[in-house]
Amino acid sequence: MTTTIDRFLTIQPAIERHALVRFRHLRSVDREEAVAEAVAAGFQSFLSLIRRGKDPSQFPTVIAIRSVQHVRSGRRVGTPQNSADVFCLLAREGCRVDHLRHDDPEWADALVDDRQTPIPDQASFRCDFPDWLQTLKPRDRQIADLLALGHSTESTAKRFGLTAARISQLRNELRERWELFQGELTEESAQPVPT
Repeated sequence: MTTTIDRFLTIQPAIERHALVRFRHLRSVDREEAVAEAVAAGFQSFLSLIRRGKDPSQFPTVIAIRSVQHVRSGRRVGTPQNSADVFCLLAREGCRVDHLRHDDPEWADALVDDRQTPIPDQASFRCDFPDWLQTLKPRDRQIADLLALGHSTESTAKRFGLTAARISQLRNELRERWELFQGELTEESAQPVPT
């Protein structure tokens, strides 16, 4: 006995082939997502044809073409078109949704599993922290990176040939510089920072 899924699996390769050709210009991650979305749209069309009493296996090419058109128009399976949804093409006029950079330093990976910090604060940190690091001298930037990763004062001191007391002092200076950068501290209330 052939199930509906088995019947769909016979035309799925046609949908995937057509989608791969039509989305060949996309980056690999985006192409993979677009092909998967086209397959989902194809399955939705397949079920719709069955409900109307038609045999979808007679229309694999048409289903493949319509599935790709569905994706190219910005529609997603299972979600209505909503101009307030950032992933909807209608909402993206003049905007761009992009992936996070892959060249982020190790500390950025720690943010992926952060379930305590509110998401707007996480996004702000991802944008501001790299900019703030660029205001530091190269050695201070490296120290800040290590401390952000959770390295101990002692291991950081050993790596840079400094005393643990100096690293503690630098940690406080870096915290003040960060607060100044964020506008949480004024120049008058900050301790003088040696240069």
